[in-house]
Amino acid sequence: GHDHISPGQTTLELHLDWWDDNVGVFEPELVLVHVYETFPNTILDFTDYQEQRLLRELAFWETNIADLEQRTAFIRQSKRNYRTNGPTFKFTIPFKPDWRVEGIARRLSIRLFLPAGFPLLYRQQLETFLRSLEMGRPTFEEETDNDSPISATKQTIRETTDNT
Repeated sequence: GHDHISPGQTTLELHLDWWDDNVGVFEPELVLVHVYETFPNTILDFTDYQEQRLLRELAFWETNIADLEQRTAFIRQSKRNYRTNGPTFKFTIPFKPDWRVEGIARRLSIRLFLPAGFPLLYRQQLETFLRSLEMGRPTFEEETDNDSPISATKQTIRETTDNT
């Protein structure tokens, strides 16, 4: 949900499509590290808001759903939601003189909430930052171990998507 919407606000988002053919997701902790490296005045909040939601839901299901089968289904749904979206961390990037951008980092998205009238120069800095975030390239490794550390062979094949 868009829990930060206010009149005139702009939301910048970098997101991954859960349903596409790719297997990668964002690591929210690393996103916060990159935010802090780029904007050193950032206020980081490492509270996992998705986990807090999960715990609230689990407690609610436990105390309010008497039917065991129905309760089990709700619990499974809540846990699946956490695995898909969590963890979720928040951060605030202050800009001079007194502008503040709220942000959320999750497994499938990074959102920045810009207040109405936010200066274009600062917006461009934020867009440049979002565009700079890249997924790591996987390294394929094959290892054969013949029960002896001396005879173990290791071969690393670096796959590249660059076909130039």
